[in-house]
Formats: sequence, structure tokens, C-alpha cells
Amino acid sequence: MKVNESSSNGAPPLVALNLFCAQSGVSQVTAWRWRNLGWLKTININGRVYLTAEAIAEFKMRAEAGEFQKEHAVPQRNTAVAA
Repeated sequence: MKVNESSSNGAPPLVALNLFCAQSGVSQVTAWRWRNLGWLKTININGRVYLTAEAIAEFKMRAEAGEFQKEHAVPQRNTAVAA
């Protein structure tokens, strides 16, 4: 397969991580955290970080299944009255 060819589902075989972040609406820091947690499987080619179409599909499938779900923590209000 050539580098610029698309995979069978029409997605490019490699997507730059910064492009994935821009399209997904997440920050670079969030993507870095997801990589460190093992949620996003990336590859490094000559210092640039890429995602494969399969890695993106796996991440979406796991996210839709609720694997990364967490209880939303709401901060408590400070009810003390200042004197």
C-alpha cells in the first residue's frame, strides 16, 4: 500500500496526531495523557507521532462502549460566610 492510499474504509492509513486532535476537538495535552494511559496507540516516524486508522477505530469503539467512563466530580461550594 502506498503512503497516500486510503484503507478499505476510506480513512487514510496514517493520521498525524495534531490533525486527529484538531478534528476531534481535544487539546495536544489531552492526547498526550491518552497516549500515556494507553488509550491511544501511536507510532513515531522520524520524530512525528501518527495514529493508524485501526488505532482510531479501536479508540472510538472503546470510548463508545464506555470503557473510559468516569463519574463526574462536582466541586463542593464553600458555605462559610466571610466576616
